[in-house]
Amino acid sequence: MPKKKEKELEELKIRRPPHVGLVLGAATLISTIAAALVSLGICYGLFLIFDMFLVEVPIYVWIAITPFLYFATKWAFKLTLLGYAHLNIKPLEEGYHDFDMRDETVRKWVVNAALTAFTGVTVGTFPWGQPGLGTRVFRAMGAKMGKNSIAVIMGEPYMVEMGDNSTCGVSSVLATHVIEGNKFYMAKIRIGNNVVVGAQSMIFPGVTIGDNSVIAAMSLVPKDTTVPPRTVWAGVPARQVGVVDKNGKIVKMESNELKRLGR
Repeated sequence: MPKKKEKELEELKIRRPPHVGLVLGAATLISTIAAALVSLGICYGLFLIFDMFLVEVPIYVWIAITPFLYFATKWAFKLTLLGYAHLNIKPLEEGYHDFDMRDETVRKWVVNAALTAFTGVTVGTFPWGQPGLGTRVFRAMGAKMGKNSIAVIMGEPYMVEMGDNSTCGVSSVLATHVIEGNKFYMAKIRIGNNVVVGAQSMIFPGVTIGDNSVIAAMSLVPKDTTVPPRTVWAGVPARQVGVVDKNGKIVKMESNELKRLGR
């Protein structure tokens, strides 16, 4: 083995895990400073306005302004945090990797996971965030989501692609990574147009769901599965149990047809 290659491997062996605490600490510090600056700016701006018109402001007016000041400060913190996460999330290489901090993809994933989890909970999830902003938060963290598409839980938003008018129901999870023993597998999830993923379903990495398809509630779609357009899948693991006709109605498949498909 060439000496250069040996040296690179040795450097990987002694490389320390990513400083997740440092990344989150920087995100919090930057967001806090931004919120403080906004708060001070509002107070100073109001003071200048009142002073310009020679108005002496009673203390109760400042007290009345406090809720507005809190609102502005809170959202300055959250939006700055969201911007920080957007700029610092790293693209990841799909496929199998050793679940080891010496692997660059695993190191990036650890940092990305910390940023997306912290930001998602703070900005777009109850009780600290605003649930109605969940889709916008996912998009800001890299998810490609079409018009009117909704999702609830994404492990890695930057690894998810959804078409228009698709819905992932309550507590459904789009998991773009799995850990199998000492192997780490990551792959994008692609969901087409007009797809319904039922409540509490689990979609594993590498899954592609075709247009106008339905995944029944509480189903598990295994990794790297391709769900054809206009089909209905259900179960653990999920299998095709029906089709969606041209009128959008679900038609259950006959038992002999299911047997022919090995269902």
